Amino acid sequence: MPVRPDDSPPLIMSLLRTETQFAHKQLEQTKILARLFAPDFALAEYRDLLSRFYGFVSAIEPLIFANLPTSH
Repeated sequence: MPVRPDDSPPLIMSLLRTETQFAHKQLEQTKILARLFAPDFALAEYRDLLSRFYGFVSAIEPLIFANLPTSH
């Protein structure tokens, strides 16, 4: 992504941040993510969290890429 002269984020990033803020706040309140910053958060918990993220992303990523507009 090209660097903008004023070093501000591209409009799409600002829109994405604004439009997903509520969902992010809700996710941060889930049990598994709330534990992420606990002082006793264990390596096994971190592995489980990464595995869950991977499971989600690996399932949805092909759908996202399949629906992206093609560049010319």
